[in-house]
Amino acid sequence: MKSRCTLGVAAALMTTPPVGLPAWGAPCVSAPVAVYTAAGFSCNVDGVTFSNIVVNATVSNGGSVTLGNFTPVNPRPMSLACC
Repeated sequence: MKSRCTLGVAAALMTTPPVGLPAWGAPCVSAPVAVYTAAGFSCNVDGVTFSNIVVNATVSNGGSVTLGNFTPVNPRPMSLACC
Protein backbone atom coordinates (compact mmCIF):
# COMPACT_ATOMS: atom_id res chain seq x y z
CA MET A 1 0.00 0.00 0.00
CA LYS A 2 2.86 2.37 0.82
CA SER A 3 4.42 1.96 -2.65
CA ARG A 4 1.11 2.84 -4.35
CA CYS A 5 0.82 6.00 -2.27
CA THR A 6 4.42 6.98 -3.03
CA LEU A 7 3.88 6.32 -6.73
CA GLY A 8 0.73 8.48 -6.73
CA VAL A 9 2.50 11.37 -5.01
CA ALA A 10 5.47 11.12 -7.39
CA ALA A 11 3.15 11.16 -10.43
CA ALA A 12 1.31 14.21 -9.09
CA LEU A 13 4.56 16.09 -8.50
CA MET A 14 5.84 15.34 -12.00
CA THR A 15 2.68 16.63 -13.69
CA THR A 16 2.10 19.70 -11.51
CA PRO A 17 4.49 22.62 -12.01
CA PRO A 18 5.91 23.95 -8.75
CA VAL A 19 4.30 27.20 -7.62
CA GLY A 20 6.63 30.18 -7.58
CA LEU A 21 8.98 29.06 -10.32
CA PRO A 22 9.16 31.36 -13.36
CA ALA A 23 7.62 30.34 -16.63
CA TRP A 24 10.43 29.87 -19.12
CA GLY A 25 9.63 31.44 -22.49
CA ALA A 26 11.46 31.52 -25.76
CA PRO A 27 14.06 34.24 -26.35
CA CYS A 28 12.48 37.66 -27.00
CA VAL A 29 12.67 38.62 -30.67
CA SER A 30 11.26 41.42 -32.79
CA ALA A 31 7.54 40.71 -33.30
CA PRO A 32 4.24 42.57 -33.67
CA VAL A 33 2.66 43.99 -30.52
CA ALA A 34 -0.21 41.48 -30.95
CA VAL A 35 2.26 38.62 -30.41
CA TYR A 36 3.64 40.09 -27.17
CA THR A 37 0.18 40.90 -25.78
CA ALA A 38 -1.41 37.51 -26.65
CA ALA A 39 -2.68 35.43 -23.73
CA GLY A 40 -0.04 33.02 -22.45
CA PHE A 41 2.88 34.69 -24.25
CA SER A 42 6.23 34.88 -22.48
CA CYS A 43 9.80 35.41 -23.58
CA ASN A 44 13.13 35.95 -21.89
CA VAL A 45 16.29 38.01 -22.16
CA ASP A 46 19.34 36.79 -20.23
CA GLY A 47 17.24 34.72 -17.83
CA VAL A 48 14.65 37.44 -17.16
CA THR A 49 11.17 36.31 -18.23
CA PHE A 50 8.60 38.79 -19.54
CA SER A 51 4.90 37.89 -19.64
CA ASN A 52 1.41 39.35 -19.21
CA ILE A 53 2.37 42.35 -21.35
CA VAL A 54 -0.28 45.04 -21.72
CA VAL A 55 -0.12 48.03 -24.07
CA ASN A 56 -2.42 51.00 -23.55
CA ALA A 57 -2.48 53.83 -26.05
CA THR A 58 -4.00 57.19 -25.20
CA VAL A 59 -4.84 59.72 -27.90
CA SER A 60 -6.45 63.13 -27.80
CA ASN A 61 -7.63 65.75 -30.27
CA GLY A 62 -8.50 63.17 -32.91
CA GLY A 63 -5.06 61.57 -32.87
CA SER A 64 -4.35 58.00 -33.83
CA VAL A 65 -1.83 55.34 -32.93
CA THR A 66 -0.37 52.66 -35.13
CA LEU A 67 1.38 49.93 -33.19
CA GLY A 68 4.42 48.43 -34.87
CA ASN A 69 6.80 45.79 -33.49
CA PHE A 70 8.39 45.28 -30.14
CA THR A 71 12.13 45.02 -30.62
CA PRO A 72 14.00 43.76 -27.57
CA VAL A 73 17.24 45.51 -26.72
CA ASN A 74 19.90 43.91 -24.58
CA PRO A 75 22.10 46.78 -23.38
CA ARG A 76 25.76 46.30 -22.70
CA PRO A 77 26.48 45.24 -19.12
CA MET A 78 26.58 48.22 -16.78
CA SER A 79 25.38 50.63 -19.49
CA LEU A 80 22.30 51.34 -17.39
CA ALA A 81 24.21 51.66 -14.13
CA CYS A 82 24.10 54.95 -12.39
CA CYS A 83 27.10 56.85 -11.08
